[in-house]
Amino acid sequence: MKINYKSYSIEYDYIYRNKDDTIIFLHGWGGNKYSFSFLFTYLQQYNILSISFPPYFTSQNYTDCFIELTLDDYKQIVNLIAKFHNITNAHIICHSFGFRVCLIITSCNFDIKKIIVTGGAGLNLKKTILKQITLYNKIIWNKKLKIFDKNLDINNLKNNDQKTFKNIIKIDLTQYANLIKCPILIFWGKQDKSTPYKVARLLKKRTKKSKLITVDSDHFAYLKFQNKFTKEVLNFLKEKL
Repeated sequence: MKINYKSYSIEYDYIYRNKDDTIIFLHGWGGNKYSFSFLFTYLQQYNILSISFPPYFTSQNYTDCFIELTLDDYKQIVNLIAKFHNITNAHIICHSFGFRVCLIITSCNFDIKKIIVTGGAGLNLKKTILKQITLYNKIIWNKKLKIFDKNLDINNLKNNDQKTFKNIIKIDLTQYANLIKCPILIFWGKQDKSTPYKVARLLKKRTKKSKLITVDSDHFAYLKFQNKFTKEVLNFLKEKL
């Protein structure tokens, strides 16, 4: 499926199963709508919405003609798609940059029931913003989980994408974490260098209904400990509110 937003034609998948609840997947910077695809078959009791955020993996061939974006643009993208499919309540599963989007979409026209975050970005510790300049993302292309490493350095981004990246990382969203009222599962790698474990502890401290699970992994704990992550997600979703 596609939706037009400004100069982008954005791809997303919406799996409608005639269920009351929807799970929205928000991937990390450089990821796409397949980043959490290994979970989809385990979530038959939910509708699924997974978006490929710009500037990567849009319908057009990649060029430098795209305009720069802000976090508000990403909020609007989620809001537009949710409104188009009449999504009024949702659970959110997100990684890294996706958590930034999660934090700012609380004003959208649907209620967030539960949040599952892994390696979430947006809560800036002192002197950590420079550590976010280089991000390492893995992209899932098919059901066999063929994973390709892709180093993303701000110096390798094209002009408007550099501006978008800077627009995103310069904003400290810590105050938004204080506004999270729903239950939140925090799944984190203790060796994470992109979003250090201290961020997970800060998030745990600032959210009342939170549960922290740690594993001996890096920024991609949800992939390297895929079975454990899947188990924790399913158990968390089953828990009564």
